[in-house]
Amino acid sequence: MFSNYILWDLNPEIIKIGALPIRWYGLMFVLPFLIAPKIATHIYKTERRPIKDIEIAVGYCMMGTIIGARLGHVIFYDLHYYLQNPIEAFLPISFNPTFHFTGYQGLASHGGAIALIVSTYLYCNWDIKIGLFPPKFSAKRIKRVGQSFRWMGDIISIFCALAAFSIRMGNFSNSEIYGKQTDKPIGVIFAPFWINDTLPKRCPAVEKVVTNKSKNVVSKNKKFEPLQINITFKKYVTNEKKLKDYIENNVKYELQYNNRINQHIYIDENKELNYILYKNKENRYVAKIYTLGIPRHASQLYESLSSLILFILMLLWWKFRWKKIKEGQITGAFWMAVFGLRFFYEFLKLGDIPFSNILPLNRAQLLSIACILFGAIFFIASKKPHYDPKLKDEN
Repeated sequence: MFSNYILWDLNPEIIKIGALPIRWYGLMFVLPFLIAPKIATHIYKTERRPIKDIEIAVGYCMMGTIIGARLGHVIFYDLHYYLQNPIEAFLPISFNPTFHFTGYQGLASHGGAIALIVSTYLYCNWDIKIGLFPPKFSAKRIKRVGQSFRWMGDIISIFCALAAFSIRMGNFSNSEIYGKQTDKPIGVIFAPFWINDTLPKRCPAVEKVVTNKSKNVVSKNKKFEPLQINITFKKYVTNEKKLKDYIENNVKYELQYNNRINQHIYIDENKELNYILYKNKENRYVAKIYTLGIPRHASQLYESLSSLILFILMLLWWKFRWKKIKEGQITGAFWMAVFGLRFFYEFLKLGDIPFSNILPLNRAQLLSIACILFGAIFFIASKKPHYDPKLKDEN
């Protein structure tokens, strides 16, 4: 019986300009910074804060988030690799196997959160100017009018929830940070991107790959979904016997042992590869390989949707209670909520192994606990009222 599993096959690239790909992830990463000034203007007007500072605040936050999220991934998750490939830590390029643009595919939310605290503090207390042409740097101690560190933290936290929604949607578009295997109808199969992208790179004779659901094969195992991998070979491939050997050895090896692929499909090592070979209208050889897809939790969507709900709730909290709440309460509540959810979602993710048998938690969960404690302390220590009657409307 044909199941209700979702086969996710979105191309992460929207368009390619020369060798530079424009990705959905990049668009989703920038989106909150485009929306934030509109909402921030309303907040600043309502609370009589200087609107002219919004653009500067967004600049501080954007730079802090990008740098911190990148360094967080490099330091917390893949330090050994980037010590060997330092250029890739700072530039969206790779020389392995040849030069190509990769985009910043490793961004850690914990690193971004830490850097956001630092950049918020710097914004509230320092006027920093950086120039590239000509190179220039200056830093002057100041105090932003009506924008204390705790007050700014509250406003930024609201937009951080929006950013968390947007970034996790970007992860979903990239078919990355997926969850563990599930046999529930909510499962998503991320196989198409990883198969379609990897096989042509690893198998030189392969021209194009398209992966979709198959109604020709019935799976007796309800944990898997029948898939059909359609491989079109290059024009120079003309020897059928050699091609069969190539499929049964090279292609099968990649499907079974390539880590980017074998997390998403199941192939019985004790059975021969199930496929048919024929020529299409262009006289090219095409192989239809029948296999089984592994449905996984769409943990990116779980985090994304909960972050969107959190953003709405926090915005409503500010709208109806901004004269009653204390500076820092929204920040503290945000850190407790977002990292509390992150802690539990890690149990559904396919990711880091536990740190030890005594404490079966991974790095992200340990970092989340630290962030939750920080949020609790920040919330409890909040004393100064959010509303400042001394401020006058200077806009």
